[in-house]
Amino acid sequence: MTTESLSVAAYESQAKQFKPEQGLAATNSNDVRLFLYDWFTHFEHAAGVDFYLSHLEDKNMSVTFPGQAPLTSHADFAKWYDNLLAQTLWNFHDVSALQIKRTAPQEFLASFLVNWYGEVKSNSDQLAGWQSRSDSFLYHHKLRQTWTVKVGDRLVIQELVVTGGGAPSPIQ
Repeated sequence: MTTESLSVAAYESQAKQFKPEQGLAATNSNDVRLFLYDWFTHFEHAAGVDFYLSHLEDKNMSVTFPGQAPLTSHADFAKWYDNLLAQTLWNFHDVSALQIKRTAPQEFLASFLVNWYGEVKSNSDQLAGWQSRSDSFLYHHKLRQTWTVKVGDRLVIQELVVTGGGAPSPIQ
């Protein structure tokens, strides 16, 4: 369907969803995209934990992974991240099906799929929990992540939920 075949109201509605309501300098969905890719790039380069902590809400934080208790503080996340680095040699995140929706003037909801690839250390005491196949140290997990991101002086993740890759997006 071309834009000429849309009614004027439908055409303008489609275009206005991107209008910067809070000025040209306001954070928009492309800023959230950039942040999301930067987040995963830092994982792939084994960045220091301080990068993540500066982008995670500490008081009301909730980071949830399948089969684990939620991480609710910076200390919880730092412990989880230290374990990730201790158990793996490398990892890579292939992000797809990214959807971003503004849910409040200073809040976004992002949902996307991640094909997470990596290699667990052969001497890991958690080998079975990381492996995708019992005959390989390489792993591949397809996951859905859904983030609630707050806008302030920087983007901050308040809630991060990881589910199986077959879970539907909450953004319609």
